[in-house]
Order: sequence, then structure tokens, then C-alpha cells
Amino acid sequence: MAKSTINLPDGTIITIDGSPEEIKKILSIYQSEETKSSIEEKKNIKNKKDKKKSPQDIILEVISYIKNCEEADAIEKEILDRSSQVDRVILSLYVANKLENKPFLSSGDIHSVLKELGIKMALPNISNTLRGTASKYVMGDRRLKKGSGVVKYQISRPGKQYITKILKDGQS
Repeated sequence: MAKSTINLPDGTIITIDGSPEEIKKILSIYQSEETKSSIEEKKNIKNKKDKKKSPQDIILEVISYIKNCEEADAIEKEILDRSSQVDRVILSLYVANKLENKPFLSSGDIHSVLKELGIKMALPNISNTLRGTASKYVMGDRRLKKGSGVVKYQISRPGKQYITKILKDGQS
């Protein structure tokens, strides 16, 4: 009689006593199941990567959050109804940070969000604000160089504190 042990991926340990043919048969069954499960896992990982959200989906999520969150009234009163460009620009990044995958936004994305909220702000003004006054509240994914492509931004910790303070206290 031969003896064999199988360690399954879920941590189960199977001990087999039997003839070499019986052990071979059982091993082939578990190996084929293990192969199937590893193929399914790979497919699931690939599907998750394929389901990456488009920039338009992210913009719509940000807009929806701003309009429907608990802080919607405070956002409207303390940020959207006032003329501070910095506050308006950082708002989109603040909200994006609250979303599930915390996406980075480009100045074009921020422009689209503000436009949908009824705020007119020229794209060059948004870019200049991000590089200038708002630079202490945001983090870029790279340095802006001529011809280097689009810089994507995310709110920094001081930026979160700044917006939170505005929403609570109404001061900028």
C-alpha cells in the first residue's frame, strides 16, 4: 500500500492510503480541478482589469456625488456660490478622493465637472490654479514639461483639511 498527501489551495490536507493506481487517479482528479480554478482566477483578474473606468465615467461619478452627498448644501453655499477658483478646483479632487478607487483627475476632467455643475471657468485658468495657488493642496502624477502629456492630479492631505474646514466653518 502506498500513502500520499495532497495540500489543497484552501488549506485542506487530504491523506490517501491505497494502491499506486488509486492514488494516481485521485491526484489526477484534484490536479484537473486545481487547474480549472487557477484558470478561472486568471479570468477574473483579467475581467477586473478590463473593467477600468473611463474618464467620462469618473467625471459622472464625481458630479453625481457632489449633487447627492450629505454635504451638497454646504458645497453649494460655501464653494460653488462663491468666486474662489482654488476652492472650486480642489472640490473636484476632494470628491474624487472619496470615490472607491480614488482616481487622479486632469485639468480637463476638472473643467468638465465644473461645466456640468454650471460653473464657467476657462481651462487655462484651471491649469494655472493647479500649478499656482492650489499647488500646496494637490499632488501631480508627474512634473509638467513641455510636450510631456497630461498631468493628473489628486488632492493632498492639506487639501482635504482645507476643504473640510471650508465646508464646516464656511471660511476660505
